[in-house]
Amino acid sequence: MEAPGFVLSPEPRVSIGSGEARVELVLSPAPVREVVVVTATRGEAATSTLGVSITALDRERIEEREAPSSLTLLEEVPSVATARAGGWGSQASAFVRGGESDTRGYSWTAWR
Repeated sequence: MEAPGFVLSPEPRVSIGSGEARVELVLSPAPVREVVVVTATRGEAATSTLGVSITALDRERIEEREAPSSLTLLEEVPSVATARAGGWGSQASAFVRGGESDTRGYSWTAWR
């Protein structure tokens, strides 16, 4: 059984007696999946009104990808270019499209 916004909890119980079968289902509210976006608007604003593109990497996506580093995850994000100066443990950089490399670049050491 599927119901949007609900999860089956616990497993359904089936009882059979006197020529009648009974299935007991308990539905609980599903966990809320929310993405929080921090902007410079100083107030709440719908993503559709911001005029920007947003990519969120949630826990499920990160676990599904099994990426060895955050740089590997950023390689999939549109408008982000990545670079590494050598192998693991060397400096890595990510650059956001539209910015100059000295103002919008992010650098860190890539570890496994």
